[in-house]
Amino acid sequence: MQGVHVEPLTVFEDARGALIKASPGPVAGEVYVVTIQPGASRGHHRHHRMGEVFVALSGQGCVGVTDGEKTEHIDLAGQRVHVGAGVAHALFNTGDELLIVLAAAERIHDPDDVEACPVGAP
Repeated sequence: MQGVHVEPLTVFEDARGALIKASPGPVAGEVYVVTIQPGASRGHHRHHRMGEVFVALSGQGCVGVTDGEKTEHIDLAGQRVHVGAGVAHALFNTGDELLIVLAAAERIHDPDDVEACPVGAP
């Protein structure tokens, strides 16, 4: 879908654990953690002046995106999803455990930049 970019996560692993590169560059806005209970969703909105990047830290889920006519669901497993300005989106927990997602916004949150938009479930 136009305005959405998906790329694999860069992971550096050794015997001690892993380092996951959640964002390939500097973050100009806010960084936050979103938790979503099994079967639930969060978001269902669009930002007119900023995009967001989403990376799952634990659990199973997807990002639903829609242009108003077509809806796509992008699995968060092992990848970083960038949703550009103007694209309606929501996070869905598709697993049986708590979904924890790291989100990075391109700007500081502005309530006047948010428009509620329904995104269909997967």
